[in-house]
Amino acid sequence: MSFMYVNPGYAEWLDCTGGKTVESLRYNPYGGVGFYGGSVDRSIVLPEIPTEIYIHFMVYIDLSLSSNGRVIVSAGNDNKIDIQETWGTWEVAFECNDNKFKTMNVTEANLKLDGMNEMLFHAKAGEGDAGVYSWTVNGVEVISEHRSVSFIKVGNYSTKSDEVVFYSSNTRAVLSNIIVSDSEVGREEKVVILPVSSIDTDMTENEDGSYSASAAGQHFLQDVDAEALIQTYGGASVVTGLYLSGNPAYTTGAALKKAIACGGKDGIITDVAETTLKTDTTSKALIGGRMSMTLEDLRGYQFGWKAGV
Repeated sequence: MSFMYVNPGYAEWLDCTGGKTVESLRYNPYGGVGFYGGSVDRSIVLPEIPTEIYIHFMVYIDLSLSSNGRVIVSAGNDNKIDIQETWGTWEVAFECNDNKFKTMNVTEANLKLDGMNEMLFHAKAGEGDAGVYSWTVNGVEVISEHRSVSFIKVGNYSTKSDEVVFYSSNTRAVLSNIIVSDSEVGREEKVVILPVSSIDTDMTENEDGSYSASAAGQHFLQDVDAEALIQTYGGASVVTGLYLSGNPAYTTGAALKKAIACGGKDGIITDVAETTLKTDTTSKALIGGRMSMTLEDLRGYQFGWKAGV
């Protein structure tokens, strides 16, 4: 199995309801969006139960609000971090296999109050010393242990072993820059929304601005404004992955049932990943994959969708 989920900070991209997207460069200087709310249950549903996972995210703690804040990020069998405020005092709790085994104060956890925090979680399933459990907060590895780790929930919760949870109680803590993968994620990786200069498509444009395909192979390609990215991040910056969002994205039940993410340049377009569409008109397609190129290499590139059977 190989998977990657990327989200700059849209609550609408989660597999649960109840989240709220906020637009702010303060909360997310890279993508300009973040979210709070969400659910403590199945925020993201993975394609299958993982044996190893990397979770990168950022959380902005805003002390200008009076309400107590709380953030929970968890994978599988409650392998999680629980950042909770009680009347102005913040505490960071770590759990493994649904067992809270360590609690830290703000200083011990290297947590910034009234500012941006960058976090990276790595867990690998295994019994005894074969398991890996680590949390890096703002560049400091605050926990790194070899211990028994499992992603498989037991009993009535066994069907939720493939879930990742992202939850924030309110705008006291805003989540953004989410990358979830079974391959290594660097803490320096950020989620940037690609600016588009033009569109190349043979699909039909609908009155509401959406596009429909009637034949396999029809495409919707976007020309990336590479110059805008280079001016901001520099041409030597490396692109480590591509993730596309179609929201909504669905099939009418006819022959076309797949959305294929693709990209390329000079007329050579390569498929990156594909997903089977649902008939629910509120469904979305969120797919992508790893890649390696510089922003300078992005000049002339197109990314988008093809219709598939």
